[in-house]
Amino acid sequence: TQADGWGDEHLYQGNDEMSGMSPPQDCQPEILSLDEFNVAIPQDVYDLLSKQYSALDDNDGDEETKHIDRLLKCMKRSPVDTCCRVNNIRSSVKEVEAGLEQYFAEKIMESQHNNSYSIQRHETLTDLVTIRTTSATPDLYDAKVPPMTCNLPRNDVSSKQTDLFPNWQHRRKQGWPLTHRCVIVDRFCAEAVLRGADIFVKGILCADAGIIESEEVAVYASLPRPNSTKSNPITRGMLLQNYCDRCVFIGIGISQCKRAGYFASSGTGVVMTSTACSPQPPMNG
Repeated sequence: TQADGWGDEHLYQGNDEMSGMSPPQDCQPEILSLDEFNVAIPQDVYDLLSKQYSALDDNDGDEETKHIDRLLKCMKRSPVDTCCRVNNIRSSVKEVEAGLEQYFAEKIMESQHNNSYSIQRHETLTDLVTIRTTSATPDLYDAKVPPMTCNLPRNDVSSKQTDLFPNWQHRRKQGWPLTHRCVIVDRFCAEAVLRGADIFVKGILCADAGIIESEEVAVYASLPRPNSTKSNPITRGMLLQNYCDRCVFIGIGISQCKRAGYFASSGTGVVMTSTACSPQPPMNG
């Protein structure tokens, strides 16, 4: 497509006054934190759960509803432990534990964050190995934009610079971060990110202009608006200011290439450094 070959020099650079390049004034994306995002399930599934949990409620139905709400809220968070079942025909639990320890030791050496990994055999299920990740960096569960304590996104930006888009006033109104350029990924990519994966370029839908290699970027997941009669088509490679749908902030990462590379190559596009959920082990090696 044409978007695959665009060079950053021809893309919108955040100046509302550029003739013919200003963002649509009626474009208002809905930007949410993961905490604000509500999981939607089909009504028949909700009714079935309600029937199953009705035995918990001895009063007027409040406890039943609260229990389902807690369940839906937990569905947004990644599990604390990642479980690996061992094929005892081909290996042993001890061998798998040793292999995982070596694997994660190498990951720690090459990674850009300070995660640590605890690997141990499950107490009850003897053919199961659990991996628990801990990080000194707090999660971004209730954030819509990167916190101000994050690293500045570009090497060529002064340490006092806090706004990369001083001439793009519409960006401020839309709610996009002013300290970071943004990347928006599809739902399947976002689910993998929240389970510890990095972002491959095939999962990227659109991005800010001017992104360079080694730049810190804010990452969002594109999700359709619920019960929406109008659907704004998302063309892969489109510019961020033309994005008008709903998205959820899922974390921060380091871009591995220029923006044009997202849509004209293969491989890793963004290496994640922090996410909206508890840290997860990267299991794509």
